[in-house]
Amino acid sequence: MHPQTHSHNHAALLAPAKPAGSRDDSKHFCLVVNNTDSAKGCFWSFFQQSDLVVLTDGSANRVFDSFSTPEERMEWLPDVIIGDFDSIRPEVKDFYAKTPVQLVPLVCQDTTDLEKALNFVEQRLDSPKTADVLLWGAFGGRVDHEFGVYNVLLKYTPSFSSVLMLDHENLAEVINPCQHNHELQLDLSLQGPHCGIVPLFGPAKNVSSRGLRWNLEKSDLAFGGLISTSNLFDTQPPQENSLDKPTEATSMDHTVTISTPDTSLLMTIELKLD
Repeated sequence: MHPQTHSHNHAALLAPAKPAGSRDDSKHFCLVVNNTDSAKGCFWSFFQQSDLVVLTDGSANRVFDSFSTPEERMEWLPDVIIGDFDSIRPEVKDFYAKTPVQLVPLVCQDTTDLEKALNFVEQRLDSPKTADVLLWGAFGGRVDHEFGVYNVLLKYTPSFSSVLMLDHENLAEVINPCQHNHELQLDLSLQGPHCGIVPLFGPAKNVSSRGLRWNLEKSDLAFGGLISTSNLFDTQPPQENSLDKPTEATSMDHTVTISTPDTSLLMTIELKLD
């Protein structure tokens, strides 16, 4: 009998990034946009197909600046703008205040705007544990800011069906400890070949994987010791003298299995989004 698995269907969640791709309508699909300048390409497909779009106040400037006329902006209204409103420009706030967009000013120095946004989504939905959340635009910038995002990701992952942090080139997801395997269903036309398993939240013991070029076998991971970075999806047997080169996949579907019994891990995956 195969052990029970916790499924992470990345292929379905990333479907809007493909030409004519569409999301799974049976689940809530939420887009939370952090302060990002990457509001382009497939970002708008995720925006259009989301049940709920929440912008932190700084990202509202980016979405506003993506269009040149009020008519265009009215076609791409988010549902909510939230934060302490220290970043949103006055003319941007004034524009959205005259639309159906809900403005939620929250001043609390103990939480970031991103945490305020995810807490709002959790409270807004009737069944948050059945909802998938895409957190767009949290990579890059100041190092302390990015670590703050990872902290929020760790805190809120248990609140939803899944929380994926992504931009056009990167995806990260927290893999929480459990007695079952985590099974990641991937789309190689959009993901890989590079990936990593990082013990960002503390030393992790007895970590195992399948579906990678260099699998872990009850390995102990820790900073200052072993961490799995620059790994590759094992899409076919490696060629002689090509250990450092990704091989061409024979199928666009791929599964990676991870087991971490005691400690949360950060799974990182290279993305190829337009």
